[in-house]
Amino acid sequence: MSYTSSNVWGKADIDTNTILLKKITRHTIAHELMHLAQYNQRNGIPQGERACDVYTCALGPDVIDNVFYISTHRAPAEIIHESCREAIEKRREGMRNYIQYAENKMKQSMRARSASERIFGSFMLQNLK
Repeated sequence: MSYTSSNVWGKADIDTNTILLKKITRHTIAHELMHLAQYNQRNGIPQGERACDVYTCALGPDVIDNVFYISTHRAPAEIIHESCREAIEKRREGMRNYIQYAENKMKQSMRARSASERIFGSFMLQNLK
């Protein structure tokens, strides 16, 4: 039995196309299924845990509840999804560091969000007086 991945919460077996889950979350299920898809060479999904997380998060915000292998910078699921979706598009256009692109996009989004919250919060305090 050979496993494509093995983390704290699950494993994917490429020989039998099965997944074994220790802790069931939406992201773990989708992530382990994505490992099975990675080994279908016709679909163009690159190998590796970080690539698997990017492709899993690009599926949609509903599967993002715990992400292990990429830095999300505590971004909300919608930002993670959009960043990963854009990163995959960049990869299709030839970008090699698409995973770093997704992580940087999430980081920038959270910085911008934090700055706007500070500005809005300051505005609200001034108008409450």
